[in-house]
Amino acid sequence: MALCVMPSGVSSAIDQLLGTTLILVAHPDDESIGCGMLLQGIASADILLCTDGGPAMGRPWYSRIVHSRTRYAGKRLKEFRAASRTAGVRYTCEMQGIQDQLLYQYLERAAGFLAEQIVRCRPDAILSHAFEAGHPDHDCCAFLAQWAGRKFSLPVWEMPLYYRPTPSSPLVYQQFLCSYGNEVELFPEPHKLLIKTRMLSQHRSQAAVISGFDKAREVFRPQAPYDFSVNPNPALSTFAVCAHISIDRVLDSFSSFAP
Repeated sequence: MALCVMPSGVSSAIDQLLGTTLILVAHPDDESIGCGMLLQGIASADILLCTDGGPAMGRPWYSRIVHSRTRYAGKRLKEFRAASRTAGVRYTCEMQGIQDQLLYQYLERAAGFLAEQIVRCRPDAILSHAFEAGHPDHDCCAFLAQWAGRKFSLPVWEMPLYYRPTPSSPLVYQQFLCSYGNEVELFPEPHKLLIKTRMLSQHRSQAAVISGFDKAREVFRPQAPYDFSVNPNPALSTFAVCAHISIDRVLDSFSSFAP
């Protein structure tokens, strides 16, 4: 896997992710979109999935796809397992009973489960989402990763998925809200891109969503020193893809977090 790195010296830092890494993601398909190429270079990858991928808010398109939220969530979990097998992931674990968009209501429970998995797999590092006000579950994972990194003295890395610069802006994909000059961008060998393409193809229910991403690009960096009491994107009051959830509501859950 070739690396294009700026500034010099960061290329060796990403070696932290190539041993035993716990990947903490919010939804089925985040693992394939965000780090499907990197996964193939990790010696021992464990993926911890925090929600079942079925939105808590009712959607009329359920009836056109699988007729119910529960069946839709089940379909997404099957796709996640198939994609993980395609990448040769050693171990996956799924938190039960947490619906898409509601992770902020279950932070203590999620933290306990995350701690159990860290004790079990003894990772060298954690990789999770960036804090970007794109989706509440992504930001919850970023918060939990920071907590776990501090509790267990582990390096934490992050990957961006999407955000909106303003409420009326189109989504910006695979870029960090702020650049600190320590980002690592991966460009894959052809066979690794082929495997990632196969992973993405497993997520049939998410084909329209996945089409917005560049499958040949992944970006990572050590987690920024976030203040999780402050909105990362003050231009927004609600999340980029969950306009019914206020950012302040999720920040309040971080402030009241007591594992």
